[in-house]
Amino acid sequence: MPDGDAVGSAFALKRMIVNTYENKFVDVCADGDIGSLYSPMLRDNAINPNLLENYDLAIVLDCPNLARTGRFQESIERTPFVINIDHHGTNERFGNINYATSQMSSTCEFLYFLATGFGLQIDKEVAKLLYQGILTDTNCFSSNTMTANTHHALSELLRFKFDSNQIKEHYFNNQPLNRAMIEAKVLNSVKLCNHKTVAVMKIPYSDMKKYQLTFEDTMGIVDKGTAIEGISISAILIVNS
Repeated sequence: MPDGDAVGSAFALKRMIVNTYENKFVDVCADGDIGSLYSPMLRDNAINPNLLENYDLAIVLDCPNLARTGRFQESIERTPFVINIDHHGTNERFGNINYATSQMSSTCEFLYFLATGFGLQIDKEVAKLLYQGILTDTNCFSSNTMTANTHHALSELLRFKFDSNQIKEHYFNNQPLNRAMIEAKVLNSVKLCNHKTVAVMKIPYSDMKKYQLTFEDTMGIVDKGTAIEGISISAILIVNS
């Protein structure tokens, strides 16, 4: 179930490699459907569903462990060299080289600093992809994972003069009615536990089908839990019922 950070970082890195190095063949592979929400990222990019038999290098982005790569895990495991780039604190450091830290808001933010450090070429399209990954993974810059480094990366990306307001409008002010209805239902299910420091919400899978929702339609709902006074942890459960 690739999210905006995973999709944005993968396409951004592919473009930077192709821009910087001649004659490099790069495939982007992701297990799971990428829905219409991320259409701005897919407009000029493609996921290659047909793996070659062998690759020289695998770069795994935004995955704390190899199991999260789904049906591509076997291909990665037989690749002779693996680079792991991720911002999750639970990262298992499964690569030959591991760039893994929980001090970044998103993999796209981390990738920006790695790219500038290694001299990869960032252009306007790369900047837009990285911006979208940071935007969506921080829930429109409202997450407490935002730091001074995040703001610095965003300010540098915005130097490429793309329409950031249009991007924000697409992701956060373009909510279909079915998404609004499920959000209201989920918020009504909130249960507080652990002395009212943890919020737990649930979405019956039957409701996912009833409202014709994809997993990406749940983006941002879980953050409503941490907006409640005193809540430090929020979880959303999609349950069979």
